[in-house]
Amino acid sequence: MWHTIGLIGRDSLIRNDVSPRINTPDNFYFEGRANCGLSAVLEFTHELNHNTGKCFIDADRTHGDNLKKIIADWQVSGAPVGVDARQTAIIQHTPRCVLYVDNLHLASPKSLRFLKALMQWHSIRAALRKGNYKEELKDLIASMDCIRIKSLAAPDALNLAENMIRQYGKVIDAKEVVKASDGLPGRMLIMAQTGKIFKPVLHLKSDEIDESPLLLIGLALIVILRVFGLVADDRAMYLIGGCGMFFLLLGRLIVGAGKK
Repeated sequence: MWHTIGLIGRDSLIRNDVSPRINTPDNFYFEGRANCGLSAVLEFTHELNHNTGKCFIDADRTHGDNLKKIIADWQVSGAPVGVDARQTAIIQHTPRCVLYVDNLHLASPKSLRFLKALMQWHSIRAALRKGNYKEELKDLIASMDCIRIKSLAAPDALNLAENMIRQYGKVIDAKEVVKASDGLPGRMLIMAQTGKIFKPVLHLKSDEIDESPLLLIGLALIVILRVFGLVADDRAMYLIGGCGMFFLLLGRLIVGAGKK
């Protein structure tokens, strides 16, 4: 969409945070909420780089497919065969190149380990949705600069909504689109495409919820209950505390299994 109507509302971001880094070896990533336009900003950043040694991949694709694309775009010599040989050839390739990785939060552990090694010799720019990251991802981005992508300000959001609606030819109130979208371009796009106003269901995925504080509170209450049962010589209360401990641990195991 941005190719047609422009990257509306991100002028300051591009001018202050992106353009100064384009021709440097800096490693950085864009981070933000779902639907805030991460992919569009990363694609625009990729287009700003006019050097030949660049490649854009999506971490949602297989590691093998992405390796093949890097080899083709970077023009890596030797026609290596197999994952290990391709990884080695890419890492050892000269001169220094730039890899743009969309949806980095979806990258497999194998891909993240490869990117960590690659970053010692080449530059990486990425986009990832804010959330509770795996250790391999935390380790990778620890040495990268973070550029946060926020919702669009009201005037920019209205400008974008009007352009999207005009592009798809739907009869829909742009102000209502902005109000329902919370300034998130991805939500605006769906409404502009369908011609329907909707408000998203407010819920969090299990991997976006930090249950640690809840577990600690639950555990503390159960311990208090069992201690009180012992002091008061109340066997029923003591047993209730024991059952609570069992179900707390069982629930934790179920939640943990659902995240794998």
